[in-house]
Amino acid sequence: MHKRIKTERAFLKEVMRQMPAGVVIVFEDWPITRSATNGESVMNEEIEILRGDGTRGVILANSAPVRDRAGKIIAAVMTNYDITERKYAELLRSRFKSYLQDVREEERRRLARELHDEAGQELTAISMRLELLRHKLAEAGSADAAVNAELEELAAILRTTHQSLRRLAHALHPYMLEQFGLLESLRALSREVGGDSGGVKLSFAAPGDLPRLHPNTEISIYRIAQEALNNAFKHARPRAVGVRLEVLNGQVVLTVKDDGRGFDSSRGNGIGGIGFASMYERADAAGGKLEVTSAEGEGTEVTLRVPYVGAAEGEEVLFLLSGGR
Repeated sequence: MHKRIKTERAFLKEVMRQMPAGVVIVFEDWPITRSATNGESVMNEEIEILRGDGTRGVILANSAPVRDRAGKIIAAVMTNYDITERKYAELLRSRFKSYLQDVREEERRRLARELHDEAGQELTAISMRLELLRHKLAEAGSADAAVNAELEELAAILRTTHQSLRRLAHALHPYMLEQFGLLESLRALSREVGGDSGGVKLSFAAPGDLPRLHPNTEISIYRIAQEALNNAFKHARPRAVGVRLEVLNGQVVLTVKDDGRGFDSSRGNGIGGIGFASMYERADAAGGKLEVTSAEGEGTEVTLRVPYVGAAEGEEVLFLLSGGR
């Protein structure tokens, strides 16, 4: 049995390759070899291959040892399933979600611009006209204390409305993200949320410098941090909240952790709302993974891991997996 496996060694080395770097899977790492020599049972291991016709694909490998009554390995069995079409469909789905996210963000950008430029300018014009009216009434000597008080109250309402409008425009589209990048935007978000925290301690930790990421990646990380902080302050009743951004093993990792009341995440309780659904959707569209862990009375931790790759690299992977079609 071992001899037969070894006679296929040259074939395996020629055909089975990692994608996209083209690194050969060594003979000892092939699933059936591990089962036959080490007694290992391999379950659902994805292997990227180069087919005989030059196209690339992915197989799902399962293997297990066969033992005699004494427990000695006498053979090994292996099954391979071609899952190339499934992987291709998953990547297309991810690309489509990313496209939808782009469309949503562009619409948010348009609405934010209209609120800031058009509605904001109209409110400014009203404030100026109101101030001019007050001066004219004062010059004519026809404004009493009650009228002045009413005009001042209207001016205060306009100022508050203008500030609310600016906050809404910023929430719709964080212009700081485009201008200064993810690091400074998250730092500013933490300061903003911390300033309105009502005594809750909020900390922010990040590397000293973070190069610009792909716009989709940056906006996804920012929105997920925004939603996680909103959930923490709105529902968790925490004493402290921590935001951490770091780069680990080729991934950008965002962690938002609070010491609030928490919930039983093992049963899916508390993570079925619109906010969590939005976070999972954004993570998926960015090619990342979101994990939410929580326990009653022990707080909640939201962790996002996103590949640190550029747009061109992502398109290359899609092209290779599709066999260049």
